[in-house]
Amino acid sequence: MSKTMNAGRYRRQLLATVSSMALLGSIHGAMAEADHPQVWIELNWQYDRLSGMGDPYLPPFTDKVVQAGFHSPAFAEKAVPFAYGGGGSLSFHPESSDWIFSASVRYGRSHGRKGIHEQTPGGPRHVEIITPSAVHTGYLTPVPVRFSETKASNGETHAILDFQAGKEVGLGMFGHGGDSIFKFGLRFAQFDTKRSTGIHADPDFYFPSKILKYDQFHHTYTVTSHIDRGLRGLGPSISWNASAPLAGDLDAGEVALDWGVNAAALFGRQRTRGHHQTTGAYYKTNILQKYHLNMPIARSGNPDRSRSVVVPNLGGFAALSLRYSNAKISLGYRGDFFFGALDGGIDMRKSTALGFNGPFASIGVGVGD
Repeated sequence: MSKTMNAGRYRRQLLATVSSMALLGSIHGAMAEADHPQVWIELNWQYDRLSGMGDPYLPPFTDKVVQAGFHSPAFAEKAVPFAYGGGGSLSFHPESSDWIFSASVRYGRSHGRKGIHEQTPGGPRHVEIITPSAVHTGYLTPVPVRFSETKASNGETHAILDFQAGKEVGLGMFGHGGDSIFKFGLRFAQFDTKRSTGIHADPDFYFPSKILKYDQFHHTYTVTSHIDRGLRGLGPSISWNASAPLAGDLDAGEVALDWGVNAAALFGRQRTRGHHQTTGAYYKTNILQKYHLNMPIARSGNPDRSRSVVVPNLGGFAALSLRYSNAKISLGYRGDFFFGALDGGIDMRKSTALGFNGPFASIGVGVGD
């Protein structure tokens, strides 16, 4: 459901972007001419595919659940595969200078819930009671059935801030009106993920047909689990952005191909905190006696880890733009990957690469000559 809502939200954002493009086309003649506005303001929207959110918690009885013909609890614990977000940037290009100073921010989030309940069908069972003198048959309707129920919620937020200074190099190397800009500066990134899970299961209930000769037995399990993971890092960054005109001109509207690559090394602290507990009970009964034996806690843990890390970051984008002297609309695809960003394990550390990639749309406006 969350995936469908996110897709609908992104379609509405694209519709707004296309509408903005039409509006810009109708008013571009009134815009002031300027090769390089001194101040450039840009807003963007992004729809990301997520990867590297960390391992789900798999209780020790997972194999029994699967052998009973039910889905593994990991099926319900899957992280939301998409996130939506936006951001903006502000650039300052001093007059009669080829230097550019910029600040930008990106923010995104995702949240989803999933629940699965599966059970074997109930109904009357044919049974036999064998005595020395006769065999008696009939039907009984046992209340217990095999079942598995998992409810999980997942959430994620990310924020990326960049402060950079850059210089135009190779102006015109991609044709008249083309740009090539190298930038260097600082990048700050903050990532947080959360997962909570509740599981109830009786995967091996057995009701014999010969109820005096064989016992009924089954196990019941209850699981609670939650885990939070995160990273905060700051470090040097470098990027190269370029643009090449394809058709038209800035006065009437120019179509251009934009692309860029970026790299950074983030120095920060990685953390993982959580709690999980599995409890169980074993029940055994027959027609003459009933008893049950409570099992001790089968598994529990309180992961609490923190570690200083260096996280390499690589990214890039490509986009088609419609631009005028003081405005631009872009549609494209962007990705950013942070290697070893999260501790994705449960009871033991596991380095996990965190990735964001997906389509984006942006609109920019230039101010000043």
